[in-house]
Amino acid sequence: MHQQNVALLFDPSEPGIQETVSQFASHVRSECACLPLPVDRHLPARVEDLAIDAAVNLVHDLNLAAEVSALCRLLDLPVTGPSHLAHLCADRALLKDWLGIHNLATPASYLSRNPVENLASEHRNFGFPVWVRPRMGATRATSAGSMDELMSRVLACRCAVAGPAGEVLIERRVAGTVVCTALWRKKAVGSAEVRGLDADAGDPADVLEEIHIPARIPATGQKTLERLAERTAELLSSNQAMLVTMVRTEQQELVIVDVDPQPQLHRQGLYGRITSAFGLSQRTLARQLVADLRPERSSRLATRSAWMCG
Repeated sequence: MHQQNVALLFDPSEPGIQETVSQFASHVRSECACLPLPVDRHLPARVEDLAIDAAVNLVHDLNLAAEVSALCRLLDLPVTGPSHLAHLCADRALLKDWLGIHNLATPASYLSRNPVENLASEHRNFGFPVWVRPRMGATRATSAGSMDELMSRVLACRCAVAGPAGEVLIERRVAGTVVCTALWRKKAVGSAEVRGLDADAGDPADVLEEIHIPARIPATGQKTLERLAERTAELLSSNQAMLVTMVRTEQQELVIVDVDPQPQLHRQGLYGRITSAFGLSQRTLARQLVADLRPERSSRLATRSAWMCG
């Protein structure tokens, strides 16, 4: 019986990705032949030359991951990856609107589109402190506690990431307990409390995280929180890994502050630390992903070769 050739697709510019690919390959080497492939313009030719049967999409950036999935579908190549609704999470303003339509609370916010000279008028009575981040992309939020800080953060965001018309999302910083819930196949695996995400630091690299697994909240509150995370996964049709970050306020209200439908799967990542603490190992995740990719090699290769040759 032919041993399945599975490509591990990764973005070489992503920090720590080599370690993730190495860990993933070591877990499934008895199941298939793993071939790490960087995502670049040579990918279609490499897929054909190496007779790839299926692919695991390990690209963390949502926009690039979606492009990779689309390319694999054109090549008639079975592939894992984000759901067809995951692109909503790449646009934070669109995600907030989507969640709001379904009665899921998110922090109050507005989009800054005008020159920073008009920011004081635009901000008006919104108040401080606030989170500042580009509308598009996975860049971590920075905190601003005054108008001068807000102006500098907005300028930095516009210089760092090219979003639609230079739009920057400004969110009210919600006080409370930050809880991250890891999900697998739309079911909550477990939750962790993360302290440090609400620190008033100008540079995200200065924010030191303190993680408590399990989250230090009452069992009833945790159950409600995890049901809300599962509801979010259902709305986004996420059938694989997902990480939902929420704030539990002192009034016991739950506010969704971030949704990651393509979390990094290495052991030291937040998703891996939570799942392993609750009994779902990286090895199990890797093998389940590969088990989902069981193609009929001969017929698919013929189709792909015909498409490549025109």
